[in-house]
Amino acid sequence: MSNYVTVTAEVEFDMEDYIDDILEKLSDEELIKELEDREFVVYETAPLLQIEFNNPTDSKRHLCDIANVGYCISNEELINEIKLKLP
Repeated sequence: MSNYVTVTAEVEFDMEDYIDDILEKLSDEELIKELEDREFVVYETAPLLQIEFNNPTDSKRHLCDIANVGYCISNEELINEIKLKLP
């Protein structure tokens, strides 16, 4: 008969900090390639980078990322969060 030990642990980390670290280390070319691999159309018009989204869901996810909010947010709440971040 074998004896088994089960160990569980809770680990917390701030995903926003983790993502920021990754984005800082990647070059613009790597980020553009990743977007294109996901079938986004990327337009490079200095000094801006324009992204064409395939559907409203992808666009909303991008706006949620910019506003630092979760994806399960109403459109109205998302708009309010974006307005709060405007100068």
